[in-house]
Amino acid sequence: MIYAEHGDIAVEIIAKFYKTNGRYLEVLATQFKDLNKEELYRIAFANYLNEEDFEKRPMAKLTKDIVDQMTLIYPITN
Repeated sequence: MIYAEHGDIAVEIIAKFYKTNGRYLEVLATQFKDLNKEELYRIAFANYLNEEDFEKRPMAKLTKDIVDQMTLIYPITN
């Protein structure tokens, strides 16, 4: 029920993958070479990558679940 009320989050994440052919994180990595994977993820999706940090921000698990599903369609090469 809660996830259904936040469809805009899902749409935004899917659009980022779709519009960049799954290369959104790669594109950011080329622009921000000094950032690690977790920092890039936070910039890209405004949420936390690691499960132990999910309680720090609303919808962190939803975000991670959608990103994980999108990487099945667009595998991350880095």
